[in-house]
Amino acid sequence: IDNNDLSQLPHGFSTIGGVDYDLRGIIQLTGQGAQEALSVKFPAAAAGIRINQQAERLHFLHACGWKDAEGTRISTYVVHYENGETIEIPVEYGIHVRDWWAPTTQAEVPSGDIAWIGSNGASSAQNQAIQLYHLSWKNPRPETSILSIDFKSEIAEAAPFLMAITVATN
Repeated sequence: IDNNDLSQLPHGFSTIGGVDYDLRGIIQLTGQGAQEALSVKFPAAAAGIRINQQAERLHFLHACGWKDAEGTRISTYVVHYENGETIEIPVEYGIHVRDWWAPTTQAEVPSGDIAWIGSNGASSAQNQAIQLYHLSWKNPRPETSILSIDFKSEIAEAAPFLMAITVATN
């Protein structure tokens, strides 16, 4: 679809929804909707997103393409600590994120926040907004450095995408 993009979203270092993010790209993973509708093939995972520091909290700026059933796990963030431990952070449709195309009435989620609302040519033509969601995760092991994070699609109908991760140290 032409003009179906995030060109209104600020680039570089920006405060979105009260959190400072470095917006330089997107990690788009696959889902059943994307596999059926698009000729472009997205990966099922992005492994080894480097963190290399301690963190009190992680902030994720993300959303998804395509709708899914409420409560469906659409993706997982896997946190890898320096001591070899891992923790999974599940992302569920309707709980943490929704489709980035939303009615202009805003599509809230109970365990996240709408961080940014905009539009593009394609969404405006259909009287829709586009939006990104913020998920704040409190690290249960703030004294242990996080080496990296893997971002995995669960290959549900929705295709998850990640715009940025911010590490909060206090």
